[in-house]
Order: sequence, then structure tokens, then C-alpha cells
Amino acid sequence: MLALALSIQITAKSVNEYFLKQDKIIMKLKHILIFLLFSLNIFAQNENQNSHFQCFTKEEMKEFTAKTIAAKRAYYAEHKISEANLRKAANHHVLFRWPLQSSADYDFQYNNSTITNFVDQDVTDNNVDDNVRNPDFIEDWNCGKRTYDGHRAEDIALFPFSWYLMEKQSAMVVAAAAGTILDKGDGNYDKNCQWAGAGNSNFVNILHDDGTVSSYRHLKENSVTTKANNSRVEEGEYLGFVGSSGRSTGPHLHFEVTDINDDLIDPFVGSCNILNNDTWWKDQRSYWEPQINRIMTHSASPIQGSCWNDTGDFTAQVVSADNYFSSGAIFWTSVAFQDVQPFDLAECSLIQPNGAEYSTWQHSFSVADNSTLKIGFHQLPSGNTGTWIVKVVYRSKNYYHFFTVGCNSSESVSGSVIGSKGYISSTNITSEVVHSTNSMSKVLYQAGTEITFSPGFEIKSGAHLKARIKGCSFVE
Repeated sequence: MLALALSIQITAKSVNEYFLKQDKIIMKLKHILIFLLFSLNIFAQNENQNSHFQCFTKEEMKEFTAKTIAAKRAYYAEHKISEANLRKAANHHVLFRWPLQSSADYDFQYNNSTITNFVDQDVTDNNVDDNVRNPDFIEDWNCGKRTYDGHRAEDIALFPFSWYLMEKQSAMVVAAAAGTILDKGDGNYDKNCQWAGAGNSNFVNILHDDGTVSSYRHLKENSVTTKANNSRVEEGEYLGFVGSSGRSTGPHLHFEVTDINDDLIDPFVGSCNILNNDTWWKDQRSYWEPQINRIMTHSASPIQGSCWNDTGDFTAQVVSADNYFSSGAIFWTSVAFQDVQPFDLAECSLIQPNGAEYSTWQHSFSVADNSTLKIGFHQLPSGNTGTWIVKVVYRSKNYYHFFTVGCNSSESVSGSVIGSKGYISSTNITSEVVHSTNSMSKVLYQAGTEITFSPGFEIKSGAHLKARIKGCSFVE
């Protein structure tokens, strides 16, 4: 933990930003993307993520797989590696970490993706038209229908506002395990949003030490790692950003795995996995993972949309993100839910700068859904300037988001704070707060002139704090 016996001051003259984490004070000049939230008089509507990113025709899959196998054989030949000896030496297969992570400048979002499709375990092929896959002949590893006919990978889609997140480079694709770059491709258009005739995707294929190959496809144009083929990469190393290159209907990662025998593997193990009988994840995720991905505030009603156009605009996707409002203003909120289940209920409240509750509302759900965006309309009262907080309680977890009304000349905070509470409304901030910790502890201080951490200030192990010298209306 970090406790102060002497005051620390952050001023516009001294430094742009500070990060505090446990017992470290880290100076950093790169800003964090953050959008902030909530208020009164709410009505909700659903905006659901497209659940079927159809990545490849059968012919394209065959061609891509054949090229990958050829590259693998060429690598073994060049390095005089005997596949027979490799099989004998391999006592166990590789285990993967999750292949997606938030970028360093995006740490105030709880999550930024959702699984839209798993590997199709149903080998029946009754397709007449490859563009019209038969929904009756699909099954995922958990005996469900979260896939499409003939799909060979896990599709991990950005959510919410996928095109916006893609342009902000909010989600990095990373190596799921250490290995060697077998092949890669870049320079392909990355804003496709249709199934037919989309062209080639940007990708990286990694050969792991046990002969397994993991493939990462649909990457953002010109984001693919500059490391050359045959270069070593470590687990968690950057490979590119999520994009929508190739045959894709939206920004997502297609993560595909084949074993030493070039047979398809589904890293998830479950009752209906016919490809392998154990998990290939270091820590296998649950089939459903109900949570809140993000809470935001908006100056106009946000529209999630589904496509990008060549003029550089989001076709039917208007985010209008903002975190600064005047007294009495009308604004909108959005709450992005992942993997909601029937009868789920979210309790929401808007908290005034003095800590008093101003309004409450609920979001309820009747069906399971991997991505649901709830939008609300609100009006602020006159006066009552400072930092407002939106609190959402979902499945016994507290989620927080904060925004600024007006801009006070000074703010002094003290006491004990648990969770993601921030005081960002002031020109000058003085803090004597003890920041306790839980799974959601991220705290932001934003002031136009000066932030002072006085004796008594403490941030406990596990909590994260960011302090920056920016005006009340600043938004990244």
C-alpha cells in the first residue's frame, strides 16, 4: 500500500499525468481513454451485438489451412526438426492465455469484448449455399447454439461500439502462448462489414513448441507486429489490434487452433466437444460470463450501428461520448451488459456530489444475450455542481462511473472510499482519502491546475489510481 507522510503535489507545471498503483508512483504522459456517465428520468432500449461473424467460405478455409500447413512443414525442414521426434517428446499440449487484452490507455473500461461464436462441433454438412449456412446443424462445446455452421474458431467481438473501439485501438491481440511467427499478412482493408467478397484478412500464425498452431485473423490494417517470420514471440506479446479485415461483418478476433497433426482443436472443453477431451486454456472461462462491459455518458442519444463507410464515418453508429455537462442539462447514459441471463436485474442509482442518492432505476432481462446495450435519457437539476457518480449493482457486483457537472474551483476529499469513486470536478483537488480495494477499484482524479495528496492519503494494495492535470471538460 502507499501512505503519505508528506504532501505530494501534481501541477500543470510539473507533469501531465501520474499513475499510482500499490507502492509505486509512475509518471506517464500517455492519456487514458475514458467516458463518463448517468442521471435521471430513464427509459431503456436494447441494442444487440451482431452474433454471427461469418469469417470464411469453405474454400477459403481450405486454402488458408493448406498454406499454414505448408509453412509449418517448411519451417520444420529449414530447422531440421523431426515431427516424429517432436511427437515423442511432447508430454502435454500447450496451454493458452486469453488472446485479447485492453490497451494501456483504456484501463477504465471493465471489459471491451464478448464471444459471439464458438467452434462448430456438428460435422454435418448439408449446406446448399455456402453463404446460407444451416442453423439446424450447429452445436458448440457446451451443447448450445453459439456458433454457425462450419465455424472453426472462437470469434471475440468488440463491444460496445465496436467500430469506435477499433478506431481507438482499444483492444490488443496478443500471443496466447510463446512460439514462433510462422506467417503473417498485413495491408488489407480493415473496415469490411459484409459476408461476401470481402478480400483477404490481416493475420498472424504462431507455431508453438509442441507443434500446435494458433491463428489470429481480421486484424486492423497496418497494426500487425513488425517482427519477421521465424521470430520468437513470448506469451502475451503484442501481435496487432482488432479490426474487420477480410470476410467480416464487424471488428472481432478469429482465434483458431490446430494441433501437431493439423487437426482442428476447440480450446474449450465440455460435454459436446468431439475434437479434444481436455481444456487448452490455462484458465477456462465459463460458457456465460454475465458482467457489465462499460458505462458511458453521452451528449446525444448513442446509436451502436453495424457498419463503417468510406467517408470515414460510422454508418448508423453515433457515440457522442461526453463526461462534462452544465447544470440542468439533458444527457444520455448507456450500460453495456455481457452475457445477461433470463430474470437478471440491474439496480442503478445516480449519486450527487454530496453522496446523496438523486434517482434510481432498474434494467431487467428476459432472455440470454451475449451483448445488450441499455440506453437512458436524463435531466440534471439546476446547481449541484461537482462530480456525479452512477452506481450499477449487477449480480452482487458494484460498477461505478463518474462525470462532471460544472467546475468547482476547489475540491477537498477525505474518509474511506471503496471501489471506483473519482473526484474529477475541480480546478484544484486536495485528497486525504484512504482508497480501499475490491475487484472494481479504479480511481481517477482530474484537475485543471493542481492535485495535492496530503498526509493521510492512502491507496491500498490492489487499487489503481490515475491523476492528471486536465480541465473539467477534458475527454479522451
